[in-house]
Amino acid sequence: MRRSWDEIQLLSGGRWNSNPSLPQQIQFWAHGIGRTSVGVEFRSGMNSTYPAGYSYTGFADSSGLFEDDGKGNRSRLTDEEIANWAADLIRGVPQSNSAYSATVPIGGRSFFMMLGLTKTHGAMYMPDEFIDRVIAVNGIKSVDDVLLPPILAGDRADIPSDANFGDGRKTYNDILAGGRSVATIPDIVHAGSQIAASEDRLHKTMVLAYLAAVYEIDVQIGKIIDALDANPSLRDNTIIVFTSDHGFHLGEKGFWGKQTLWNESTRVPFIIVDPRNQYAGSRGATTNLPVSLVDLYPTLVELGGLPDVPLASGAPALDGLSLAPVLRNYQAPALRRRSLAISSNFGLISDRDLADPSRRNHTVRAEGWRYTLSKNGGEELYDEVNDPNEWNNLASHPEFKWVKDILRPILLERTGQTK
Repeated sequence: MRRSWDEIQLLSGGRWNSNPSLPQQIQFWAHGIGRTSVGVEFRSGMNSTYPAGYSYTGFADSSGLFEDDGKGNRSRLTDEEIANWAADLIRGVPQSNSAYSATVPIGGRSFFMMLGLTKTHGAMYMPDEFIDRVIAVNGIKSVDDVLLPPILAGDRADIPSDANFGDGRKTYNDILAGGRSVATIPDIVHAGSQIAASEDRLHKTMVLAYLAAVYEIDVQIGKIIDALDANPSLRDNTIIVFTSDHGFHLGEKGFWGKQTLWNESTRVPFIIVDPRNQYAGSRGATTNLPVSLVDLYPTLVELGGLPDVPLASGAPALDGLSLAPVLRNYQAPALRRRSLAISSNFGLISDRDLADPSRRNHTVRAEGWRYTLSKNGGEELYDEVNDPNEWNNLASHPEFKWVKDILRPILLERTGQTK
């Protein structure tokens, strides 16, 4: 029987079947969009490799089937299982259903807990309550009310060809083509209805589904924080870090997804909470210093009171920079060296497995500037203060050569290149 738009099957190994009811252009990557309450069937063969049978896609319970009857009775998402497990351990509730993780309540012991929430990945099907909450809070009456991110026509005209690498450009073009290829699409705002299709409406449907996934993760974080708050001894003695491994384009620069070196892909949430009094002055504050995920481990080493063991040469043993000084005094942190953020990606798909840094594209984010060097020598330079959308590549402007003269040598040295 022909499957509906709102039904998709997840196959072993994390790959998805294309859905014949989706627009042809997006069958192979979209994995479905919409509400789990509308005729959805999810199955996964990955259960044997994930704790408690929950898959990386955010679906499939221990039976391999995600169910939702539209009346509030449904399977739980992977993120919900992870958050419930963590909250129960913090509250002192023994766990007995996971062979892959701790089952003994934390109590008064020291602990390190790392939790991965994944629903902002593929298969943008969401339970109704998360979609409906985003709709209600934002006063959305129809999908036409969804705000798209700022997108500049012809934005990529001034960038090197290597910067166009990645599946994200094709994915975004496929969204637009998908909206043109069918007469109607499911109305994500009004369950069970159809609306006339268009490029704009399919794009807004994808954005709303993504926002619902972000909200779902926020709910799970709230569960964990609530559990800590209910236990004062843990609340006042637990360091919390919230971050992500990458950002996400929602159409900016004509991309959908990750793996670019622009702000949308390289910037991530990075929140550190240390409840001790010496860090109270930074609570709720933000900093404009460019920081990197490689700074996280040195930061936890210092906050945890572990020794900083330098190399025999006297150089730091870790590439990253402890951000503890920022937590102590975010307005004038006493950092031991300049704070920079370096990111890299593949020059081409064929370069994916090559260790040679010259076969990759690299970017350095300094205070106020981003400089990017592509594998074939193409350059990008953005004034992040006056052009936060990175719409104007200043690399060819002679008046900004002084910025390149500072940042290019730093980028080459940090990425192990000499030219």
